[in-house]
Amino acid sequence: FDMSAFYKKTIRDWMDSQWDNGAYTETSVWQDLNDYAGIGKGAGETVWATAPPVLTVRHMQHYGDLDLLRESFANHTHWLEFLNREFEQGMLEKGYDRKLKNYTGDGSGLGDWLALPVRDTYLTHTGFYMAASRCIAYISNKLGETKMRKKSVLLAEFLRNRISSLYLLNGRDTFTYPMATYPSTPG
Repeated sequence: FDMSAFYKKTIRDWMDSQWDNGAYTETSVWQDLNDYAGIGKGAGETVWATAPPVLTVRHMQHYGDLDLLRESFANHTHWLEFLNREFEQGMLEKGYDRKLKNYTGDGSGLGDWLALPVRDTYLTHTGFYMAASRCIAYISNKLGETKMRKKSVLLAEFLRNRISSLYLLNGRDTFTYPMATYPSTPG
């Protein structure tokens, strides 16, 4: 089925709902559903608020629509700039310390509603921040925006390394947060 028009409308609705500070809302028409789960200042929960750039990339990969990349580039980079400015402080205000020393695996954020082990909301937030950066790098590459591509690739690598240092290089033989007593699930 050709879902191009549906996805373009969804992305455009989200762009229309974007706050002036760059924050994407959780839903493409803001309904104040789960703003408590976001990092603040109008941002929806990081996973859902990152849907617009992720959908744009998937749309490009499926339909080859460069026009949508051009149309959405400024909005999506504005979202990434918002994350760059607000993510660290927003996560600290949500109770996530930088080394996850007091983190018990469940914090503010959405995730797998049917998870048997604790859902790891830190990994979900940070993973989708990295996804937003990777999407901007992809879009920038397609549009010949070399400076933004390089900046976004470096940011994605930084976030990947942060996740690796907290989850893989923590002296444990599991992919889990540092203080876990049993395996968790991302989100």
